[in-house]
Amino acid sequence: METKQKKFRFNIVDVVVIVIVIAVIAVFAMKFIDKRQTATGGGVRNVEFTVVCDAMAKELYEAAVETLPAQMAASGQYVNGTVVSAYAEPCKVKEIEVRDVGTQNRTYILEPEDEYYTVTFTCTAQLDSSSILNELGTQEIRIGKTHYVKTDTIEFVGTISSFKVTE
Repeated sequence: METKQKKFRFNIVDVVVIVIVIAVIAVFAMKFIDKRQTATGGGVRNVEFTVVCDAMAKELYEAAVETLPAQMAASGQYVNGTVVSAYAEPCKVKEIEVRDVGTQNRTYILEPEDEYYTVTFTCTAQLDSSSILNELGTQEIRIGKTHYVKTDTIEFVGTISSFKVTE
């Protein structure tokens, strides 16, 4: 008995399927390459911004300055930002509001005797230049926004007061 070998011939449907598969692979490859370029420095812009924290106790300021410069963190991970320095100016505080989270009771300490400062943190970061959101970790960097200055040893809440792109 003789076995016949079937010759495989391409028809138009086979060609169309092959072209579609190649196009899908090319699209996924381009997306993967673009993400790798952003992560390795392609499409990144360097920025500098300042965050002003009002009415910080002298002891907190002194402890924070000892840890600087420090890499910034968000959601339990380091981000591409650094808290470079901090500058303090004395400020007067007439009262401090203390809120009990559990009961929502408020206590006011009138004219505290300790020294307080308005502290300006200078930060640098690398942001994705393809996005208009200016995201650093889970936060957006925009003048006037509330910002958590957070490293592995400090965390303060302030307001972004300046923002500039650096070279």
